[in-house]
Amino acid sequence: ASHTSGLPSAPANLAPSEGNNPFSGYSAPQMYEFLDSYALTRAPGALYEYSNFGVGLLGELLARRAGVTYEALVATWIADELGLTDTGIHLTPAQQVRVARGYSGVVPIPPFEMDALGAAGDLRSTAKDLLTFLAANRGWLATRLEAAMTETQGTRFATGTPGLSIGLGWHLYTLNAGTAIWHNGATIGQRAFAGFVRNGSILAVVLANSDFDVTDLGFRLLDSAIPLAP
Repeated sequence: ASHTSGLPSAPANLAPSEGNNPFSGYSAPQMYEFLDSYALTRAPGALYEYSNFGVGLLGELLARRAGVTYEALVATWIADELGLTDTGIHLTPAQQVRVARGYSGVVPIPPFEMDALGAAGDLRSTAKDLLTFLAANRGWLATRLEAAMTETQGTRFATGTPGLSIGLGWHLYTLNAGTAIWHNGATIGQRAFAGFVRNGSILAVVLANSDFDVTDLGFRLLDSAIPLAP
């Protein structure tokens, strides 16, 4: 969860059959096959390196331990607790109608299907649900998740980038306004940002159906001194 496992960003046995949906069809047996064959190039905890494979594996193992799917695990522990009615992987027909189609330039792009690596980026959500999730993390909602959420926000490891460290899942970045607790996301044709400043008064969610990064927009909402990219 702190991206210091030593596992790579993506598994070497990922053989995309769809160029715009590279994780589609990647199975749990393939995940374990790669894990069995991979030799770490450094000890766990030695270095920060963001790993989609590591996060996907973590979600798979937590779900396997609980005896349910990853989607069901998220629903039981988080979405149902916080009332996130529009957060999940498999959407209802009514939700499908509201999905923003992604674009790379002018080319329409389907949403990623990450299968066994679903914990690394398969969840769909809305700005409203994400703001509720941030409000719970900020401590503005009384839930059974409060202690766990606070635990995730503590600094665990320096990333090597000045001012940037990692907690459990969350990144922590030093702004003039304080410490930003945040995460961004990117697939082909989609971008996202969600974050807040510790003890601050603003929650920021930015979603875009394009290939243009929105991280600067998210930080600018949290701290007006942050410059915007051209």
